Amino acid sequence: MVSLENDQMRVKICPDLGGRVCSMFLKEAAVETLFFPRVIRPVRILPRHRLPEAGSELSFPISHSPVQLVPVLHVGHARSGQNLCLLRERELRFGMNWTVEYSLGETRCVSDQRTVFFNPDCDAHPWMSWSNAGVPARLDTEFHFPRGPRSSRS
Repeated sequence: MVSLENDQMRVKICPDLGGRVCSMFLKEAAVETLFFPRVIRPVRILPRHRLPEAGSELSFPISHSPVQLVPVLHVGHARSGQNLCLLRERELRFGMNWTVEYSLGETRCVSDQRTVFFNPDCDAHPWMSWSNAGVPARLDTEFHFPRGPRSSRS
């Protein structure tokens, strides 16, 4: 685990699980803001194994990335009043390199994520990118599902 910490919060990142953020703990309120299970059980979702959504995961360059369950390169350090964790990987099919920088300033109760992609050639490739965050459900949690487009019969 790589831990970024200031007086207000602690962020834990697991490079061994593809760079997943496993914890964002708010110190003053003593609250864990992310859901992360005590036991990790990968499940088969074709064509790869993956975890259920937990913590904050990186998902690129394709759908549920093959690196979501494997270690990625990482380095942690401090720069200009910020704690940083840099994660990197190279996508095998087209050679796209990605870097994710997580940072936590000295006085802010916010963690930033900056993602950079490098395409090694001039060709367009079918890549996509998103991050998911699993948050704990509470008694006042509500789920809203849109009804979709109105039909002419409604």
